[in-house]
Amino acid sequence: MERVWQCLLFVACLLVLMAERPSRARDLTRAEQLFAELAMLSPGQRQGRIIEGAKREGTFRFVHSLRGDLGRDHIDLFRKRYPFVSVEQSELGSQDAAERLVTEEAAGRHITDAVVSETPDLTELLRRDIAAHYVSPELRRVLKQYEYLIDSDNRWIPFAVDEHGITYNTDLVKRPPKTYEELCEPRFKATTSFEPFEMRFLQGMLAIFGKSFDKLEDWVACIARNEPILQRGHTQRQRLMIAGDHAISPDLYLYEGIAQKRKFPSLPFAANFDTPVTITALNLIINKNTPYPYATALFADWLISDESQAFLSSRLRGPIASKHPYFTDTVKLVSYGYEPADVIDRLQAIWSKHIRQR
Repeated sequence: MERVWQCLLFVACLLVLMAERPSRARDLTRAEQLFAELAMLSPGQRQGRIIEGAKREGTFRFVHSLRGDLGRDHIDLFRKRYPFVSVEQSELGSQDAAERLVTEEAAGRHITDAVVSETPDLTELLRRDIAAHYVSPELRRVLKQYEYLIDSDNRWIPFAVDEHGITYNTDLVKRPPKTYEELCEPRFKATTSFEPFEMRFLQGMLAIFGKSFDKLEDWVACIARNEPILQRGHTQRQRLMIAGDHAISPDLYLYEGIAQKRKFPSLPFAANFDTPVTITALNLIINKNTPYPYATALFADWLISDESQAFLSSRLRGPIASKHPYFTDTVKLVSYGYEPADVIDRLQAIWSKHIRQR
């Protein structure tokens, strides 16, 4: 019944769109028309039509922000499941992937069918109305605690979460902080590392401070006074911290250090779950101008399948349709998404004022 109502809601949205914005209705792309039709079919009919269409198309092109062996192994699973689809895969970071699609579409070149990008990096894609509205029935698999990551307008398909949190060298930090404010204490002076500038981290910290720019700026100012270490590269900084180059960081992904700790239990590494962990969704965004809508839809649905989710968990990434591989039962998760341009500008100004000038 829930699925029926979801389909009816999607169709109703399209009808409103046609009634109130006829110019937009006339501009519905082939992919958008197809996705609207798929939403009205029964699950069996829908799946059969997608499979047959994907076989005819035989390919699609996308940019994965899960890079290296992780991304390639992930796609190899899809290829084995659906050997009749040839995947042309590129690898870029989340922000670069979104910017590539924006650039291509601005030039009228429909090269990329879909990109994987984190929610904070979608602002320009959404502003330019590049994302197709796609209702995936597989979203019913998403665990209740992650349902809020689903877009009510179906402009992206979340399938995993990325996180930022405090990690530290256990030889150098005997008493880990209970709050982010404790990083301003003298004991952490000149021994806390940050990226030179990372918008996603600042958006997460803004969420932690209850959307208060004043509290965030006070914190950034005190961090600046505590002589932070600025180094570029999450993985490199994690390894340097473990090697004793510095003691602690509040803006690293947790999975890299946890993976190394599981391989080598004696490593002086720990993730701090007493402080909040910020998370944002990793999403597939389908280009509304894709010439391969069936194959792209097949991939979108597969991302939330048991097979895809189990793979992500095995690599210590954050599935949203199965239990997280290392989050504790008591961890406090703070989510954040995309922000309007004025918020982004304000965050950048705060960082530049206190950190860059220093």
